[in-house]
Order: sequence, then structure tokens, then C-alpha cells
Amino acid sequence: MPVNGMDSYFFLNYIFGITDNIQETPIASQMIMDIIPANLFIIKTIMLFLVIIGILLFSMASDNIKPGYAVLVALILLGNVFFNKLLIRFEDDIFALPFIALSFYLITLYLHKNKDLKWLYLAFGSWLISCLFWKFSVYLIFLYAFWTMSYIFFTPGFLLFIFSFKQLIGGLIGNFLIAENMPFIGILVLFIPFTIFLFSKKTNPIYEQIIVPLWLSLILILVNIKMALLFFPFLAIYYVITIKKQPYSLRIITFFTILVIFIMAMCQNINAVPNKHYIDLIDIAKSQDLNKEINVSWGFGYIFIWNTKEPYPVYGHIQPTIEKGIIIRPKSEENKCPVIFENKAGTVEVC
Repeated sequence: MPVNGMDSYFFLNYIFGITDNIQETPIASQMIMDIIPANLFIIKTIMLFLVIIGILLFSMASDNIKPGYAVLVALILLGNVFFNKLLIRFEDDIFALPFIALSFYLITLYLHKNKDLKWLYLAFGSWLISCLFWKFSVYLIFLYAFWTMSYIFFTPGFLLFIFSFKQLIGGLIGNFLIAENMPFIGILVLFIPFTIFLFSKKTNPIYEQIIVPLWLSLILILVNIKMALLFFPFLAIYYVITIKKQPYSLRIITFFTILVIFIMAMCQNINAVPNKHYIDLIDIAKSQDLNKEINVSWGFGYIFIWNTKEPYPVYGHIQPTIEKGIIIRPKSEENKCPVIFENKAGTVEVC
């Protein structure tokens, strides 16, 4: 597949001229999508460059806290399945990543090296730019406010909370029907030693100083897995301060565990959705000489458009499947008509 992640094809369909709009996309990302060439090699090169810059800046942020562990932080971040997918998933959040990482670097520079307010103002500016690329970046203002305890972040955070409370809660609440918004599944992307070492006064010498942003990050990741992209880096960059407090043998085990998780995360990209099984469903449906229209379940919409090179009525919100003709649906959806083909990804039915 050109890229992975079902929503990636929402943007690819637009760039390649198959569809004519990318509704609800922030203005900066919209502008980028308008000028990116319809060339998969260029798109993948841009993706790789943005991820490298983002991971490098997060690693430099950890160096501001405790030098010498930048590579370890990079492995932790890339070992996180949500972060790792940035390498193969093309969405608007990837354009925000470098600016989010830059704001982290500037805040740690202020807190741990140089108490010059200009770094916080620059971090605020970088955060604002990230919001122009990805709307979920807005939630970081609350982490930054409790992390820095500065009016630079508390003032806009307070105003956002007062005037946009309903929208903030609506975007935060998880959804069991959408994989990247599921609540509680966030525990799977949290490297277990974080909960052991970061949240203990014995191994975290600055636990009292960062207690609120620590717990805020943990809770929001558990509420909605999408928040891992925003808040997991905070846990990762502060993990380094616990290393010297760990027994040497446990340190070695932890390092090897991080390496194994990193390798596993890289390997899981091979079979990430949409894979061959999804394309097989579409090909089988198209091969039926029954003079019937093909309809697909909501989750298959964007990849179906990419495969057929024709528009199809699918939107960003969950919608019911059109129950007529030839239907492609996932295993999680109840079959309504006779099944003519089935694989790991779903079924093809004829109504």
C-alpha cells in the first residue's frame, strides 16, 4: 500500500484530484495539501523528514533535562505504536509534529537551562502554529500551563476553557467505534516503567514539581488514545531522570525491553491497515458481473475511493452503510445479505 491508515486516503484522494475537498482540515494543513505534488515518493519523503525533525527535537528536549539519553528517548517514542505509525500514516497531525516538538524543546530550555521568558514566548508561538496544522494541538495549552506555571500559557488556557468548554470536551471524549479515539486502550502505548518510576517519589526526584502535568498526561491518554501523540512525549522526556535511581540490573532489562518494543513496533507496520486483505475485498466486489452498485461500510470509504478513483459519499463522522447492491463491510458489522467472500478484513455481500 502507498501509505497506511484509513484516514490517510482522505488526504491522498484530495491531493491526487479524486475528491475536491478535505472538510474541517485546519487552514495551514489545507494550504500544504493544495501545493503538495501528487507524487507518492515526494509525499513519503516529506513524511520521513517531518518525523525525523520531530523526534530529534523531542530528544534534544530530554537532553535539556538530563544529557546523554537522547537516543533512548527516540527509541521510546518510536517504540510507541501510535508514534511509530507516523512513519507510514499521512494525516494533518504530521505537519504539526515539528512545531509541537519545538515547543517542548523551548519549554525545557527555559525550565532546566535558561530562565529567559523569551523561550516561553517562542514556545507559545510554536504551539499556535501547530494548532493551524492540527486542531487537537489545542489541548497542549493545558499541559504547558501546569508544566511552566506561567501566565503565558495559563491566560489563553483559561480563556479556552471558559469559552470553548463544550468543544474541548466533545473532542476529548473517546469513541469505542473508532480505533484512534478509543478510551482505556491508551494503556497499551504506555511503556510500563513510566507508571512505576515516573509516578514514584523514590525514583523521580522532581515528582512534586511535575505531579500535575504527569497525571494530566496519563489521564488524557487513557481517556482518548489520540492524545498519546500530544502527551506521551512529556512522559518520555522525563523518564530519563529516573534512570539513575533504578537498580543497575533493572536498568539493563529496561533498555533491552525498550529495544524489543521498538523492533516490534517497526514490524507491526508491515501488516498495518489497510493491507492486502482490504484490497482483496474491493477487488472481489468489483469483479462481480451483476450490474449492481458497490457500497461500503463507513470505515472502508476512503480506501475504496482511492482504489476505484471515483468519489463516494463518505464523511468524517460515522454514517450507516447503504444496504443495497454489493456491500463491503468489516467483521465487526452484522451481515445483512448472503456473503460471497470473506477474509480477515471483512466480507463481501450481495443484496
